[in-house]
Amino acid sequence: MKKIKDDAFLSLFNLSSNPKFIMEKDSGKITHINESFSRSFGYDAKSLKKLNDDEFWAGDNFKTKWLEELSKKGSIVEFPAYFYDFSGEIRSVLLYSVISKNDDLDIIITEIVDNTEKEKIATNLQSTILKLNDAMESMISVIAHTVELKDPYTAGHQKRVAILAEAIARKMKLPQNVIEGIRIASIIHDIGKIAIPVEILSKPGKLSPMEFELIKTHSVAGYNILKDIEFEWPLAEMVYQHHERIDGSGYPRGLKGDQIIIEAKIISVADVIEAISFHRPYRPSLGTGVAIRELNEKSGIFYDKEIVKISVDILAEGIDLS
Repeated sequence: MKKIKDDAFLSLFNLSSNPKFIMEKDSGKITHINESFSRSFGYDAKSLKKLNDDEFWAGDNFKTKWLEELSKKGSIVEFPAYFYDFSGEIRSVLLYSVISKNDDLDIIITEIVDNTEKEKIATNLQSTILKLNDAMESMISVIAHTVELKDPYTAGHQKRVAILAEAIARKMKLPQNVIEGIRIASIIHDIGKIAIPVEILSKPGKLSPMEFELIKTHSVAGYNILKDIEFEWPLAEMVYQHHERIDGSGYPRGLKGDQIIIEAKIISVADVIEAISFHRPYRPSLGTGVAIRELNEKSGIFYDKEIVKISVDILAEGIDLS
C-alpha cells in the first residue's frame, strides 16, 4: 500500500470539519480518515482498516455501485449509501467523491454528509401523511355512509360513478393526484341529497316540476357542506358543477365550456351513464346501449367530446361497475 506523501494536503484533510476519508481506487481500501470522521462514526484509522467491506458498507452493493459510477464520471455529488458506525448502528449518508492522483497513485477523496436524522424525519413525515390519508378516507366513507342511510340508491350510485369516473380519468392519462381527487369527489358527489326529503328521493313515480326543482338543489347543498373543509382537491367545486353542461343548459349556475372544470365534466358523464344503466325507484334499468346513445347524441352539446369517446370505449370493453 503506497502512502500519500503531500504533508500539506494531509494537514488540510485532517483539519476539515466534515467527515472525510481517502480510499485507494485500485485496492478499494480506506487509507486515511480525518478526526471528524472518527468523531462522527466512532472509528479510528486502525480499526477501520481491519474491517471487511460488508462490516462497513451496509448492504445492497453500495460500494460497488458507487465505484462504478465514480469510474465513469470522475466525481459524484450526493451519492446515497449506508454505513455501519463503530457501534453497529446503520447510518444514512450522502457521499461527495472525486478521483484524484497523488504522485502515481489514484485515490478517491470523499466527504460525507450524515443523512440519518433527515431520513428519519422524512420517514416519520411519510408515516404521518399515510395516517392523514387514512383519516381522510375514513371521513369520506362516513360521509358516503351518511348519504346511504338517507337513500340506499344514492349510495350504490356514487360508488359506481366513482369506478367509472376513475377509469375515464386514467384513460385520459390525467395526473395521479387529479385522478384521486375525481375518485373521492365521485364517492360523495350526491352528498347534498341528505337535504332532500326521502319521500322525493324514493318516489316511485314521475317527479312534479316543483319536486324536480327541489332535487336540483342538492348540488348547492353539497357544495355548502364541503366548501369550508380544506381538501387537497377542489372537491366542493366538483360537487357543485357535476350537473353543469358545456352548452350552458345545466344547473345550478349555467356554466359553459371551459368554465366547467375537467373533473366535473368527467363526473357528469359517469353520472349520466350510471343513472341510465341502473335501476331507479321510478323505473327499471334502461341499459348501457341507451346510455351510449345519449352520450353520442349530446357529445359536444352537453358533454365533452373526448370524455364521451373514452367513456363509450370503456363501456364497449365491459367495465365492471359492481
